[in-house]
Amino acid sequence: MSKDALVKDLMERVRRGDKSSFRELYQKFHAQLYLFARTLVSKEEAEDITANAFANLWHSRENIDAIQNTRAYLFRSVKNNCLNFLKHQKVVQANEKDIAYILDHETEINSKLCETEATVYESVLKEVEKLPNQCRTIFKLAFFDNLKNAEIAHNLNLEEQTVRNQKAKALKLLRLVFAKNPLLILFIAFLEHIDQTNL
Repeated sequence: MSKDALVKDLMERVRRGDKSSFRELYQKFHAQLYLFARTLVSKEEAEDITANAFANLWHSRENIDAIQNTRAYLFRSVKNNCLNFLKHQKVVQANEKDIAYILDHETEINSKLCETEATVYESVLKEVEKLPNQCRTIFKLAFFDNLKNAEIAHNLNLEEQTVRNQKAKALKLLRLVFAKNPLLILFIAFLEHIDQTNL
C-alpha cells in the first residue's frame, strides 16, 4: 500500500472513531509538525500547537471527507495557529494591508507550501533514522523530546561531553547528506541554533 493510500485508510478509520488509527496517524506526523512549529515558536508553544492540531482533527473527524490532503491540512493548521499566536504576542509586526494580502492569497499558495514543508521534515526524519544508533537516540531525545544535555546524559548514563559530541556528529552527518539542498541545510542550521539555546 502506498503512503498516500495508507494515510487515506487511516483517515477513514479515524472518521469512524478508531482511536488506534488516530494514534498511528499521530505517530506518523507528530515529529514533522512539532519541528515545523519550532521554526516559528518556542518549544512550549510548539508542543501545545502540535497537540491542538491533532485534537482539532479528532474533534472534527466527522468532516474528514472534506480533507483532500491530510499532511497539508495538518501543516496548515499548525502554521495558522503559530501565526495567530505570534500575532497575539505582537511578535509579528505587519500592517493591516500586509495581513490582508497574505490572507487573500493564502488559499492559493497554502497547499503547495505545506506540501513542500512536509517534504522537508519527512526527508530529515528519514535521514535521522539512518544515523548511528547512539547518534540517533541522542538526536531524538534532544530535538524531538526537548531534553537538555544533562537530562540526556542522566537517562543514558553518559557524560555530558559525550552527548554534546554525539549531537554535533549527528548534525554534521545531516549537513553532509543535505549539502546540495539549501532548504534542508537551512533547517539543519536552525536545529544547530536550537541546540545552542537548549543546553
